[in-house]
Amino acid sequence: MGTRLLARDAVEAFGPRLDRLAEQSTPGLRMYAVPEGSSLRPPYLSLSEFADLPRAGMIDPRVVRYSQNNASAYFKPPYGSVDDFIGELKAGRIEPNAIAPIRIVERSGKIFTLDNRRLYGFEQAGINVPYEKLDVVPKRELFKFSTENDGVSISIRRGK
Repeated sequence: MGTRLLARDAVEAFGPRLDRLAEQSTPGLRMYAVPEGSSLRPPYLSLSEFADLPRAGMIDPRVVRYSQNNASAYFKPPYGSVDDFIGELKAGRIEPNAIAPIRIVERSGKIFTLDNRRLYGFEQAGINVPYEKLDVVPKRELFKFSTENDGVSISIRRGK
């Protein structure tokens, strides 16, 4: 019980400061304090938060849903496998801003990416991902909405 009181006190003490910091860097984005090593994830982006986001920027990959049920484990050159991409991101050999931004879009009241492999790579690396906001899903991308679990996870096909 003492731990819960400490956590509540910390949120009360620091929550408003964290929110002000978040507003300064990304208007409309909420910040969450999650214990290191915790499996807790922040809530997915809401419609109002999406509306308040700048057209482009950096975002926590855990707040964006996957549009596809599965994706290949391999990128087009020069990045190779998803596992290699994740390792290079973690090691700092790939600069996040040098990667094409993921495209995020609203569909059925939820926020999804059209670039599932990149979102997965950044999420696994624990690094914020560059994004670009779209107003509508391009018709040529509608096929990507194959998620069977509301975009909460994606299966990476490891075979070639």
